[in-house]
Amino acid sequence: MAVSLYEELNSYLKNSEYWYEECWYEEGSGKVSEMLSKFTQEDWNNLTREIFNKSVDYQEKIAYCMNDIDNKNELEFLIYMTKNAKDSIVFENCLDSL
Repeated sequence: MAVSLYEELNSYLKNSEYWYEECWYEEGSGKVSEMLSKFTQEDWNNLTREIFNKSVDYQEKIAYCMNDIDNKNELEFLIYMTKNAKDSIVFENCLDSL
């Protein structure tokens, strides 16, 4: 059975918790942005449903990596996160990405 991009993203971000911050911004964020650009509708649905069950670090990284202004799913997701964010840094990252 094939692993979804959403599952790959979860695994990647789980492992990124132990990265040095500059490594994340130089390498990790680009990889996550690439994964997001290839998401299916099902991947987006899973991410939307689960995002607030994830750590604040995970939420911050996801919001930071959303930078495709032409991607309707990213825009809708960022609006959803902005409306529902409980952490100020997550909220700021969402606004910055918008």
